[in-house]
Amino acid sequence: NRQRALRRQLVPQEELDRLRLSGEMTLAYAHAVQPGDTVLEAEVDLEGPPLTIALDPKRTAVENAQAYFERYQKAKSAAAEIPRHLRRAEHELAYLDQLESDLALAGNRPDIEEVRSALVEAGYAPPPSGPKPQRGQPLRVVTDEGAVILVGRSARQNHEVTFRRAGPDDLWLHAVGVPGSHVVILSGGRPVSEAVLLRAARLAAKHSAARDEAGVLVAHTQRRYVRPIRGGRPGMVTYRREETIRVAGD
Repeated sequence: NRQRALRRQLVPQEELDRLRLSGEMTLAYAHAVQPGDTVLEAEVDLEGPPLTIALDPKRTAVENAQAYFERYQKAKSAAAEIPRHLRRAEHELAYLDQLESDLALAGNRPDIEEVRSALVEAGYAPPPSGPKPQRGQPLRVVTDEGAVILVGRSARQNHEVTFRRAGPDDLWLHAVGVPGSHVVILSGGRPVSEAVLLRAARLAAKHSAARDEAGVLVAHTQRRYVRPIRGGRPGMVTYRREETIRVAGD
């Protein structure tokens, strides 16, 4: 609802130009405006039709011009601020999508409480009464080769896995374009075998909103190329220099 309301407030550049021009032309033609006039026809382009400007008959030409300039300044200020608010709303929607995915993947009570706690911290739910609920921990997988893979199973765990437990040279994975787990191979910059990479990619696919798809595209890059989104919620990131691998879903 917030996003839709913000989009309705967006004023196209053509409308901004029209408001400014209406104010300018009303001033320029002030001598031609008579008391009680409701419309002013102003010649803007000799080769085009005149600009029709609506007037408030209770106001003078100068007052009408001032009203147009005020509307123009208000709309101009909104045009500068609304995109920032829209980005924030888009971040919030993406975060709620992530929490919805976290809840769908929750396998026990602590996993569910992770989602509840995230909603409370974000201001979307009241704090629960009673003792502080137990929180879950990231999944830790040790492969046959001895490689350690960490899987964040909530937004908070995603942040922890990526920015607290992983080093800059570790390999980071995430299903492309959908909410899901941050997966890290604690490689320390050492080469990762294809078998370990596939195992980690399958974990990223399994713990994502695309887990039921026949094939899931998973991105992987060094953790040093992963950055938190400015102003975003925990676990919301951007990344670069990635490669992709397609694996089966759950």
